[in-house]
Amino acid sequence: MRQVHVHMEGQMSLYGASPTQLTNAAGYCQDTAQYIEGMRQRVQAIKADLTTQGWRGGAAQKFSGALDQWDVEFRAVIKILEDIHDRLNIGAGVYRNAADQNMDLSGSLVRDGAAGRIDSVINSN
Repeated sequence: MRQVHVHMEGQMSLYGASPTQLTNAAGYCQDTAQYIEGMRQRVQAIKADLTTQGWRGGAAQKFSGALDQWDVEFRAVIKILEDIHDRLNIGAGVYRNAADQNMDLSGSLVRDGAAGRIDSVINSN
């Protein structure tokens, strides 16, 4: 069961995080994924430099295999971070829309006088 809280400012939050905080966290995930991708590309460039400069033999093959495995694993980390980024942005949008709808509904009740009519029905006895 998810916990949804409404703050006094009218912002909905999930586990205490506002839509803005979710969006900020998504940005951190994206920044981290981009940083890791840059490092991954740098490692691949180093590997290419070493192998094109004539490094051969068993050690070169082991090194190349280890870096290939590392590359696969870090691509998976990047994919996970991108997925978290997307989910945080989707969640922020859902909660922002719900908060907006809540504010629209309460505003229309006050504007249309519905709150007064409800009070008059309740207090009519």
